[in-house]
Amino acid sequence: MQSDLTQSVADRLVPLPNRVAGRDGILTLKDESMLIKETTSLELDFYEKAVNYPVFTPFVPTFYGVLRQQAHKESFLSSQTDVSSIFQVTI
Repeated sequence: MQSDLTQSVADRLVPLPNRVAGRDGILTLKDESMLIKETTSLELDFYEKAVNYPVFTPFVPTFYGVLRQQAHKESFLSSQTDVSSIFQVTI
């Protein structure tokens, strides 16, 4: 069973029509207030530790947490895909 937070985020995810940092396959909330993208462990480590260096805060995007993919699906960016079954929110 999904938490209310998982369902709330998943219901608002849509594919971003543009590339970010040279990458396709980025998701965004319908209001485009947040980007969701695949990341490496090195990048994740950077964002998790960046909060310890307030001098960099104005230059670093806000890190809200991690969405973990529950099942690998090549078509997860399809507008017909129920993304609520693909992602789990970890904040």
